[in-house]
Amino acid sequence: MKISIVSDLHLGDEQCALVDSKTYQLNAKYYTKFRDSVGQNNDFLVLAGDILDFSVALYQDTYECARTFFNKVIEDSLTKQFIYLPGNHDTNVWHTVEHETNIINQMGPNQKVREFRHSVPAVLDDRQNNNWDKFVLCGVTPKSENTESKYGGLYLDRLVNNKPVFNVAHPNLYLVSDDGKGTLVTHGHYFQQYWTVTSQIALAVAHVGNLAPGGLACHELDVNELVGINFPLVQLACTGIGQSGPLSPIINDIQKDVKSGKLKLVKKYISALKRIIDDQWEPELLKNWPNFLSIKEKLSDRLLDYLEDYVLKIIREISESEGGGARGNLKFQYHPDVQERIGRYYLASLLELDGMNRTQNSQKCKVSELPEPETIIFGHTHLPVPWGNDYKLATLPFKFTGGRIVRLMNCGGWLIDENGIFHGANVFKYETGQGIKTITVP
Repeated sequence: MKISIVSDLHLGDEQCALVDSKTYQLNAKYYTKFRDSVGQNNDFLVLAGDILDFSVALYQDTYECARTFFNKVIEDSLTKQFIYLPGNHDTNVWHTVEHETNIINQMGPNQKVREFRHSVPAVLDDRQNNNWDKFVLCGVTPKSENTESKYGGLYLDRLVNNKPVFNVAHPNLYLVSDDGKGTLVTHGHYFQQYWTVTSQIALAVAHVGNLAPGGLACHELDVNELVGINFPLVQLACTGIGQSGPLSPIINDIQKDVKSGKLKLVKKYISALKRIIDDQWEPELLKNWPNFLSIKEKLSDRLLDYLEDYVLKIIREISESEGGGARGNLKFQYHPDVQERIGRYYLASLLELDGMNRTQNSQKCKVSELPEPETIIFGHTHLPVPWGNDYKLATLPFKFTGGRIVRLMNCGGWLIDENGIFHGANVFKYETGQGIKTITVP
């Protein structure tokens, strides 16, 4: 078996290095780097999230860029099939696939609309002798062995002339090498505070509220529960910004401002909002106070000033708690708060693995006993961290992993920053008998 793993192509984004978002033409310089590092004749090219960018780009621009890119990849024989693991910028790919397979396609006569799933893990198990058995989408019924694709036939296949090459899983891929070692591949946005804050609040409230048996306080979350609880915020950010018309560029500028930690635009807009509230709003508490020496007005101004300072303080603390945010931050994965969240996600994945192992003999998920991952490969930050680098190899602290040694490897991203600089990417490659190696793209 031969695979390559990449992340954060951001097709549709004006900063994408691979395809011009206005002309939909390939950037030959960077596509050549991509082609040479991925190599030809992969059995699978694993797309570890933020491949299509609906969060900052219009649907039509994103899909046209994707059509150009994927057709070229197929033309150049880089892979036979894709395994797509949506991230925060393209979670809508997962939502669309789930609606297509379990809802829209089930709306015929005498058919029952099925449950919307938040997690459908993929497995690549190179211990299997039969190539057909090496790839599994848990809970998905495969086609017959004489077909070209085991799970293809999704809407994405229309980008490449209906050739069945796209397999979509969410949010995890469990890779087992021929020597039995396990690797978890996921996008990594659940390592950042915004994308998991709902579950953190829910668990805190549950423990304080001492919920009855069966409630949140009674167990740790598995991946399906973690993704489900955080669904509202992810849905809000993954497509809403890119499709919000004239508001999109403003929101994008605010996002960059927050990620930079400068907060100049944030301060500007919060101050404007404060002025509007001050003109329109009279607190109930102060409503009946005498307007003697403008005391009421001064108290109202002080209250709004306090709220402004508090909001800026919270935003700044969130940014600083992750070392300045995730994007473009080489030290993101070394920050204690981030490592604690990665640990929680890892333990949630172990619960998912345990469930898969317990149901391995069912028709829903035929897998052999899967090992606990020793390595997590992710993207999201856009700065690559290969197997060997100038920084200390990131290993999660034992207290967050239940005493397990877990290494962290980052794919980086295929973007050009605001200053026209390409910061490089990693392509992680696995081949039977050779283990995992890194191709670093300068």
